[in-house]
Amino acid sequence: MKSLTPRWRWLRWSFAALVPALLLAILLCFRTGDGLAGVHLTVATGIPEAESSRAVAQVARVSAAAGATIDDVTTVGPAEAVAEVRAGRVPFCIVPIGCAPALDGLHLVARLPVHVPFLLIGPRGRDVNRLVELAGKRIAIGPDGSATSTVGKRLLGGPELAALDVVLVPGSLQEGLLRLRAGEVDFVALLASIESPLVRAAVDQHNDLVSFAESEALQDLVPFARAGTVSASRIDIARGIPGGDRRVLEFPLGVLCGEAARRSEVVEFLRLLQRSFPGLVAANQAGEEEAAAPMHDLAASYFAAGGAGFVDVHLPVVHDWMPWSRFAQIVLVVGFVFELFDRLRRFRLGRLVAEFRRLGAAVAAAAGVAGVEVPLRIAERIPANVTALASVDELIGGYEGLHGRARRLAESWLAPMEGDPSARAIELLSMEWVLSLRAARERLAAVAAG
Repeated sequence: MKSLTPRWRWLRWSFAALVPALLLAILLCFRTGDGLAGVHLTVATGIPEAESSRAVAQVARVSAAAGATIDDVTTVGPAEAVAEVRAGRVPFCIVPIGCAPALDGLHLVARLPVHVPFLLIGPRGRDVNRLVELAGKRIAIGPDGSATSTVGKRLLGGPELAALDVVLVPGSLQEGLLRLRAGEVDFVALLASIESPLVRAAVDQHNDLVSFAESEALQDLVPFARAGTVSASRIDIARGIPGGDRRVLEFPLGVLCGEAARRSEVVEFLRLLQRSFPGLVAANQAGEEEAAAPMHDLAASYFAAGGAGFVDVHLPVVHDWMPWSRFAQIVLVVGFVFELFDRLRRFRLGRLVAEFRRLGAAVAAAAGVAGVEVPLRIAERIPANVTALASVDELIGGYEGLHGRARRLAESWLAPMEGDPSARAIELLSMEWVLSLRAARERLAAVAAG
């Protein structure tokens, strides 16, 4: 290996400059405070009255206080919202899990601690507690593609309940309520929280909720549905709405992301969601619910750690550079390579030391003394004869070769930036021995000539 010439030394210094350059990049990307100021995210939801839109509005209020902004891209329903994310036009969407189509290529970011009930609203005084009482009834199920329409068709229009011969009437929710008042439909279906203004407006003194006594059995008909209860007077305690406990089906809200979502955005959105929904971490740590889509690796790490870490808060851009698992692998590989180089350097240094000791023993033998570590002046005691002259020539060649090998090791890629001090010492001592032996050779040559 040749020693580094000036035209190659810039490579060594370039590698040395990577460390301060990396530190400078980290300093420029470092976020102070809570690290959320200036964050801008876009989320696809359902219609403005949908529970997903209400969830985004809640996150937007929290985000505004932190200096972040959230844009809500409303769609007809879960199918269109998922299509927007899959096409890369929007990085995130919030949809009721179980109401969306196939989620291939998407990742689950979080399950919100919110379950949205599927409600049937009908005229007050018409007590409906069993599915058989819906036989032949006309039910408004909202616009095609909406979450309400999706659940209504799967639940009421599926083969399991085909014997009921229910008539499903599509249209907007407002149209459905007008038809209910006009008597054109018997019930209106809504997939919305009971705190929703739309539900409160629909369930007035003339309307009430339908109870599904078979909710435990119905939850098996629609993926991710669960049986729930809306307690009596929960919507309006003054007017006693609903008039009793109502058994309903509930669906969890899920946050999904596609390939367009940067990894740093996933962490930022998780932090905003955690602020907006205090039970978010616990809801995703339980792991009891079946996953509609594979959990994003950053989200899984986030929930496993119980929240955001230092890098998540102050350096989320690091996640865009590479996953932490990949970073750890690279660190291990680089560490192994450097350890291998260090072992190779120590092996070559050990060979230099062994050669130095061998030459020292040869000098001592030529001078007629014992030992391997002898002072330089011992060369003056080498006797003047033909054999000694040949030995000195051989020793000079050996020390010159050792000097070159030590210099190459001291300036090689295996050595630190300042050079290998042990190799430098052998290099200098070898040159001193060369000079001392050359002087001894001149003395011996003069004696032989005289």
